[in-house]
Amino acid sequence: MATVLEVDGVRMYPLENAKRHHTERYEMIHAEENPSIILRRGQEFELLVKFRERGFDPSKDIVRLVFTFGANPSPVKGTRAVSSVTGRMDYSKDIQEWDVRLLKNDQVSVRLEVGTGYSRSTFSGPGFSKLNPWSNWINASFQVRSPPDSPVGEWNFEIETKSKVDRRSPASLYKFPSKFYLLFNPWAKGWSVLTDTRILTVSWDGMFSRTAVTRILTEFFFFRGVDTPAFAWKESGKQFSKNYPQWTRLEFKTRFHRLQQAHDHVYMEDKHLLEEYVVNDVGKIWVGPYGTSRGREWVFGQFDDCVLPACMVMLDRAAGAGTLKRSDPVAVTRAISRIVNSNDEDVSVAGVLHGRWDGDYKDGTAPAAWTGSVAILEEYLTTGKEVKYGQCWVFAGVVTTVCRALGIPSRVVSNLVSAHDANSSLTVDRYYDLNNEELDYDPTNWEGEDSIWNYHVWNDVWMARPDLPLGYGGWQAIDATPQETSLGKIAGWNLLVQLGGQGRTYLWGFFQCGPASLEAIKCGAVGFSYDVPFLLASVNADLFRWKEDPESDRGYTKISSNKYHIGRVIFTKAPWLFDPNGDKDREDITNQYKAEEGELVQTSKVLGSPRYWTDHWHGDNIYIMDSLCIKSKRGGSATERLALMNAVRGVERAKRFYELPSISREELEFELVDLDRVNIGESFSVVVNINNKSNSVKTVKAILSAASVYYTGIKAHLIKKASGDFQVQPKSKELLKLTVKPDDYLDKLVEYCNMKIYALATVADTNETWGEEDDFQIIKPKLDIK
Repeated sequence: MATVLEVDGVRMYPLENAKRHHTERYEMIHAEENPSIILRRGQEFELLVKFRERGFDPSKDIVRLVFTFGANPSPVKGTRAVSSVTGRMDYSKDIQEWDVRLLKNDQVSVRLEVGTGYSRSTFSGPGFSKLNPWSNWINASFQVRSPPDSPVGEWNFEIETKSKVDRRSPASLYKFPSKFYLLFNPWAKGWSVLTDTRILTVSWDGMFSRTAVTRILTEFFFFRGVDTPAFAWKESGKQFSKNYPQWTRLEFKTRFHRLQQAHDHVYMEDKHLLEEYVVNDVGKIWVGPYGTSRGREWVFGQFDDCVLPACMVMLDRAAGAGTLKRSDPVAVTRAISRIVNSNDEDVSVAGVLHGRWDGDYKDGTAPAAWTGSVAILEEYLTTGKEVKYGQCWVFAGVVTTVCRALGIPSRVVSNLVSAHDANSSLTVDRYYDLNNEELDYDPTNWEGEDSIWNYHVWNDVWMARPDLPLGYGGWQAIDATPQETSLGKIAGWNLLVQLGGQGRTYLWGFFQCGPASLEAIKCGAVGFSYDVPFLLASVNADLFRWKEDPESDRGYTKISSNKYHIGRVIFTKAPWLFDPNGDKDREDITNQYKAEEGELVQTSKVLGSPRYWTDHWHGDNIYIMDSLCIKSKRGGSATERLALMNAVRGVERAKRFYELPSISREELEFELVDLDRVNIGESFSVVVNINNKSNSVKTVKAILSAASVYYTGIKAHLIKKASGDFQVQPKSKELLKLTVKPDDYLDKLVEYCNMKIYALATVADTNETWGEEDDFQIIKPKLDIK
């Protein structure tokens, strides 16, 4: 009677595997007792199995490696996998499945040995020393490969053994005593391929060179899961048509490989960038108004021993981030944007940080006091409760830590002059009464009023977007700062609330935002998931001013619009640089969110191709068409306007706002002089220049004011205000000036010393109204402690 093979122990080699998986910097791996095993999905790892009494014989023994994840693991959900060990020394399954093989003896990458142990090894650690008791037992070394779409988190591992000879013998089960972490793998590009050779016909506008077309085709195929290593061109003549008179047509024969999603969706081709966006554990976050922003140093600390356990708690608590979705970086990052804040009412899924902006932090820590993420996550892990308090850059710092810890490339993004569109109109709206007094509420929106933040900070995460058309992968924006609730099938329960007797049903979402493709934001493709309209408005909304008008059906008439105020500049930390004393490590990424001068932009139909070329693939024919190229300056540029108008066409409420005409102004010009910074203790002035270009005297009623504001744009204290009527002579210029002295503002400053100046003027005979505002900061002296 054959005895059932029994497992006496398993060695997972935490450090040796970690070096191959780019996880060796996690502190948990280096613990003296019970070091953690931290691996990345879609990549091989090695383990050593010690058997009792005898060795593994493929002809007599059945050995199965069983991997399970989460509650109620299921093969259908990808949370339970069984890999049988055969005598083969190569993999037998598709790359999308868990698989195991014996190490080959000649390559010393996997081997099976009975008796005295190993004479050679792939590992150089102490585990294979002659004094190691494992070397005198019957051992087998295996190499295991996990799929690139495995759920991310803590996995269990078991080995089941049975006898092939005596099927009635009970199976033996060995349970590995601890779980191992499986993370996203931005380094892994695997290939499960179907090789094919085809002749394709390519037609393109004659303005493109053959080199340019080759590059476009390479991108075209790559984003469709096809590898094109080389092109063998064959000229087949030119094609002329009424619509495209200068098209060139070529044929090429190439061998290409059709992939089966064999690489991790967070794969980033540039390995040097991974050193910044995954490995770098310190950085800078730009805060402050336009003109006086500065970089705050921030310690992400993603390798600290409390961070991964805290991430697991967060993902377990996050609504909708079940085991099925833990394989999808889209679902996971949306869940992260939800769970990093704790401003939702459901305390059973409490998030990490509670946001607060009123300056009252007596029962917690002031947001400005945080210098890194580790202390926040450690408190959250220890207490299981929300941490008080956070503001936008704190939320973004924690999100970066969590994403990098999980293996998702991430960066912090600062948008200077950022819109908060509360009613999905793609506008920021200011309302004034008949006396030119600004209203502190939106009379047309019960959901709340719009605001303009001096700056706002969120995150970009890198991933493919197979749920969207071609070309919308890459950087995706997510925002954990609780501003507006968002619906969506993933990472959020949608609560249906039926109000009794009224027959009205409301959908209630969570404070979550993104991931939104930067390409979609840039093109105005508001129909793509998730929250593209809100983020597009944050960087590219128009600022509208409305004045009460009893004769208007809406009750208000649009008196002015500003197309360049929002999204003045967008910063992130530049890769591989760190400047502790300045901003040499600051990178301007505005052109990744907003089109700049001379950039090709899709104007008629957003198809999502890379580099803003529209491509069509019909069978074996590819057409590459040039899009409209408009040259203009950044800030209200024609390309930005096209992107915004694309968005407006897709948002019903925005149509109603943009279709209403503005009062035209031709005879008078107004200019509010900007203030960038004022040193504390100095006076400053609100100055408006007026130019009367007409041949008649103009009577103008003007209001000038200055107020202290929170960085979210909410007014704190009115500091000074003046109003009056005056005349501007024909073909002449006038200057209005309101001087504010230190005694006027020193006792009214609030957190971060942000200020806002306002100017509003109405021409008496035409009722034309102009308005403008500007943000600046009162600068305190910098203290150098030596």
